[in-house]
Amino acid sequence: MDDRSGDELSALRRRAYGPHADIAGDATALDRLRDLENQARASRSATTSTVEDAPSQSAGDPRPPEQQVTAVAGVDSPTALAQEPENEPSSRSLTPPRIGRALLIGWAASIVVVAVVVGALVFGLASMRPVVTDAGARQVAALQTPATGVKTGESMAFFAQAIGLYRYAGLIVAVFDRGVMDPDQTCLVVGPEASVAGDGEIRFASGCTAGTFRATATVTVSHKSPAELRDAFADGTALQFIWDGTAVAVFAADPPAPTNAPA
Repeated sequence: MDDRSGDELSALRRRAYGPHADIAGDATALDRLRDLENQARASRSATTSTVEDAPSQSAGDPRPPEQQVTAVAGVDSPTALAQEPENEPSSRSLTPPRIGRALLIGWAASIVVVAVVVGALVFGLASMRPVVTDAGARQVAALQTPATGVKTGESMAFFAQAIGLYRYAGLIVAVFDRGVMDPDQTCLVVGPEASVAGDGEIRFASGCTAGTFRATATVTVSHKSPAELRDAFADGTALQFIWDGTAVAVFAADPPAPTNAPA
């Protein structure tokens, strides 16, 4: 193979196997690449046969054997033979490397998935309707001193297991540690003192802790409430009792304003 054909073969191989391979869509170039590769293989076969028939070293030639071989083959330097890849399959020209394309597709797909997840999260937060937590309640008391002499009826004997009993306007507020009302949580029970004593209608409100939320119980003042409580608050007033670990905070919210009857 002459130098011109060798240069052409090198250029076509760069188009087929190089980092910027583009020969897959050029049928004419693919055919030319196959022809030149076949010529190169034939030339190498002829060169090998010539080298095997030549003496290992001419008696009058002082050059090393490798230089004598290249001279017989008609090549100027030993590196010229190394430039021609041996036994290159012609089928490689039909399937250029596609690893880069596969990685690019995978990377693009991962970006799309992340964008969808982030978009859904942002949309969910943006579409969430805010809830007003301020109900207009005011703190009216802080129960810190436990009550003494609280009478408990036979059916209310479990009140004796409370870790704290507090009196408030005819009510008894009882704090129960874990294992009494709930096996894992601290609980709050609020009811008329007469109910605790077993002398009146049994009416209690209760609530237990849940995670970081404190034990909370809520009652509404009505005609069934103790007289002392009705003297302090109007009917319909909501009372909230919250155990903070050392005391019971009491909050009150006024009853809603009456609405005008439809005409």
